[in-house]
Amino acid sequence: MYKEIEAKIKSYQTIIIHRHKNPDMDAIGSQMGLYYLIKEKYPKKDVYVVGDSNKFDLDDAMQEIEDSLYEDALIFIVDVAVKEMVSDERFSLGKEII
Repeated sequence: MYKEIEAKIKSYQTIIIHRHKNPDMDAIGSQMGLYYLIKEKYPKKDVYVVGDSNKFDLDDAMQEIEDSLYEDALIFIVDVAVKEMVSDERFSLGKEII
């Protein structure tokens, strides 16, 4: 499965990472951890983290992005059990979702 995910990452220029609404530390940690993992290995990729902010978003790391970026993007959703809990409903605009 990891090789399949890595192949997907390699095949997209734009990657957008979502997590659940009203994030706790493990939601932000998994989102930011994936962001840094991808950016370290593929520094030329356009990687974004999106979602609502609260006191746990210590670095104010969430980004405001245009809807148009979703058109050809690979979407990751981390630390979410049901789609109703995903912060930023635009995840469904992405080309492919993991």
